[in-house]
Amino acid sequence: MKENQKLPIEKVQIDQLDPLIDNDRHYLVYSLFPFHLEKKFEIFTVHLELGHCHFSNNHLGEEYILVQQGKLTLEIQGNEYELTMNEAINF
Repeated sequence: MKENQKLPIEKVQIDQLDPLIDNDRHYLVYSLFPFHLEKKFEIFTVHLELGHCHFSNNHLGEEYILVQQGKLTLEIQGNEYELTMNEAINF
């Protein structure tokens, strides 16, 4: 990038986004910054209602998970990890 070029800036308000919702309506996904083909990167936030589960198949790329509230138990490659508020994991 040239010195005089400005980076594009995009501000997003989660409460103005329409989430993708699973069939049970307990898992909501908000796409903050959709998948960028050149960067091969996306950012989204998820709301999982208390006491509910979500299962995901393996997929390409890395995952970064930050728990903002509550507790989350993950099973990754047969190992269980428990995250609480303000903890993060990468895999």
